Amino acid sequence: MYVDETGRMVAVDRSDKALKVYDRAGTFLFSAGRPGPGPGEFGALWGGGSLNDSIFGYDFSKLSVSMFSPDGRYVRAFPVRRRGEGVPAVIQPVDDSLLLVVGFPLDAWRKDMLKLVRRDGTVRSQFFNQSAYFSPETPPLLQTSYVVADAGGGIVVAGLRGGDSLWVFDYDGRRLGSAPILLDGSRRLRTYRSLIERNRGKLERPDGSRVMDGEPALVALVVTEGRQAVLQVMPIGATDRPWPDLGAGGRFLVARVDTAHRTMVMGGDTTLAQGLVGRDRAGHPLTFHVLGEKFDAVEISRLTVGSETSNGGTQ
Repeated sequence: MYVDETGRMVAVDRSDKALKVYDRAGTFLFSAGRPGPGPGEFGALWGGGSLNDSIFGYDFSKLSVSMFSPDGRYVRAFPVRRRGEGVPAVIQPVDDSLLLVVGFPLDAWRKDMLKLVRRDGTVRSQFFNQSAYFSPETPPLLQTSYVVADAGGGIVVAGLRGGDSLWVFDYDGRRLGSAPILLDGSRRLRTYRSLIERNRGKLERPDGSRVMDGEPALVALVVTEGRQAVLQVMPIGATDRPWPDLGAGGRFLVARVDTAHRTMVMGGDTTLAQGLVGRDRAGHPLTFHVLGEKFDAVEISRLTVGSETSNGGTQ
């Protein structure tokens, strides 16, 4: 769900294959798109939201983005995958002017897995090549890894589920810095690659468990105001395949970017029984928690990132 510049809410309804628009009070206004193979129709609505005064939807079956007018009329579509590129897993709006396209490592691990696309479909930049991590090619590693990324305020922050580091880029794809993801201020995450290599290249142990079961991993991040990012790190278990339940919570960290010195500093380490869901239009990170005996309600909370500490981190 996204909030557009007028305060309306745009919800991506995968089951109905439509983008549904509500006013500030939650009253349904109209739908954009519908099921089908034609223009303005979706075979598999995988994501979408608002982009300035437009509404957009990502069709996973067509690997294209459809743009709609503010009142839901179809305008145009453009492809988001070129020959040799990975299949986009997530497409997110950035600063009401760009789209962040996040690729699956599985089918294009040798390529850049992030790109920023303009509203007309042209590519502004491509970056985040992690072929050194995935090479030599290991199918179990590719099957269990995905890119975790977000962008806003001039920066793109990215990491890997199963990786141990975080990187920051500007919108032109220039790397501004990186940092290890540390728990308790010093404990670095163990990579999925190291765990698989220790198990002789195999994903599963003789007892049927997987080598990453119980291991903390980066599962979500949100870029916030002040060139910072909030990270959610949680243990991955047998019930979290292939996607973990973010609402179960975990450890929350803050990464602060210093673009002048091309560095990134980790700070904060808080445990929450909530999941990162995005940010509001002021740049504050939002979390969700499912309520009710029938899990029929969702509570949304706003996180506040504290002041800077003496060593340059945040608390």
